[in-house]
Amino acid sequence: MNTVTQTLSSNPYTVEEADLCRDRELILDLWSRNLSSHTSDEHRARFDWHYGEDPAKASRCFLVRHSPSGKVVGTAGLGIRKTFVDKSEITAGIAVDFMVEPQHRTLQPAVFLARAVADTMESGVDFIFALPNKNAKAVFRRVGYVEVGPFRRFVKVLDAGDYLRRRALPGVVRVPLAAGLNLGQRVMDHLRAGLRRDWRAVEMDWRDSKLETLWQSALPSDGIMGDRRPAYLQWRFGRCPLHNHQLLGLVGAEAGHLLGYAVVYDGPAGQLKLPDLLVERGASLTNALMAISRWAYDSGFSSIAFEVVNPAGSLVLALKQTGFVDRGNSDVLFVLDKRRESLAKTKPWYFLRGDEFYNTF
Repeated sequence: MNTVTQTLSSNPYTVEEADLCRDRELILDLWSRNLSSHTSDEHRARFDWHYGEDPAKASRCFLVRHSPSGKVVGTAGLGIRKTFVDKSEITAGIAVDFMVEPQHRTLQPAVFLARAVADTMESGVDFIFALPNKNAKAVFRRVGYVEVGPFRRFVKVLDAGDYLRRRALPGVVRVPLAAGLNLGQRVMDHLRAGLRRDWRAVEMDWRDSKLETLWQSALPSDGIMGDRRPAYLQWRFGRCPLHNHQLLGLVGAEAGHLLGYAVVYDGPAGQLKLPDLLVERGASLTNALMAISRWAYDSGFSSIAFEVVNPAGSLVLALKQTGFVDRGNSDVLFVLDKRRESLAKTKPWYFLRGDEFYNTF
């Protein structure tokens, strides 16, 4: 175990790497009291999934200890993600589980934790990315992270009734208005589809061998994309304890040929969440989104939500052509890469919510 002692005025803190077996309960207790995004049971499940089952077998967690009291007062985790830059595989890290107890939320303990994660770049991590909350952004900037860009959120309403109900409109107004809007949406989708009805979304298995072929045909020759090989998909989505993800194959008229896939799960208020989407290079994103829309209609969802960082113009055009509306920005993707010609700062990214540690949208 590596321990680095640093002093904050009269209060010394030490940063050490956690023993994931010995310190498991201590870490879970800290998370349960300070990270309200999940319940205690969910924290326990995701700890075992992320730190115990990740394909790279290299996830790490760091602790900051308040020496006068001997108490651990914060954590910072690092997940390892195989990432592809111009088709070449490199190793990236994702900074996660960053928290400090309220009574110790001065700048220095947080900076010490962030630096401990950053120092992993000296042992084989090419760059690190993170999605810090608004309170942690200053800490990440201080350590050297720079902004790549925010997530842009796109939503397609399929059933206006649920949307209008949340606006507390009286039924005498809401029901006929929703019926008119829904009819208009279906007519527009019929016109948008045109000759694109040869694409279908069908449920498929995470172990399907066609996923490997799709990966090889979808990997971009220019830009940055996270691992989407079958083994990673099975872990990231198939075994994720936080959501019941479903894999949809996007197929065309040619029998047996997989043109793409979509990962989906049920969100609140009947919303279909779309955390991952991949299609062959040169394949139609518009066709893919229309196939997903038809599947969502048939499955009774009221809307579809999709988020992406710095989307390419072709993707934005396809989203607008298929009825998605831009709902603005949310979390900002940060990256730490100390090389002079940082690929992580200069190359286009394909970064969706599924590339995050766990879905928060």
